[in-house]
Amino acid sequence: MIIPLPNFHNFSDIPENFKGSVYAIGNFDGLHKGHKALIDRALLISKKYKLKLGVLTFDPHPREYFNPNEPSFRITPVEKKLQILKSWKVDFVVDIKFDEVLAKTKAEDFIFFHLRDDLMVSHI
Repeated sequence: MIIPLPNFHNFSDIPENFKGSVYAIGNFDGLHKGHKALIDRALLISKKYKLKLGVLTFDPHPREYFNPNEPSFRITPVEKKLQILKSWKVDFVVDIKFDEVLAKTKAEDFIFFHLRDDLMVSHI
């Protein structure tokens, strides 16, 4: 039986044992060598400090949100993306809905309220 990669869709859904983790943040719409290098770097940090490694991503992609009439450009479907991230030793994914509220969130508020308070991010 294949155990799926834990995938959370709301900042408030994150279990306590996933808080304080190392995060790679991005859309990861098509996983490539650059993404692999980023994940590998985050993995080194997570191993050094004995922390979980999470990926924080957004759906829909902000470009899709702001331009809904353009055709989708995603290279890697979500299920395949989760399989690849698991094979890259990612422990979990936080896949947040990109909506009007998030689009209007100031960077400072995102950092303080979501990264610091909700996720208690250790390293980015």
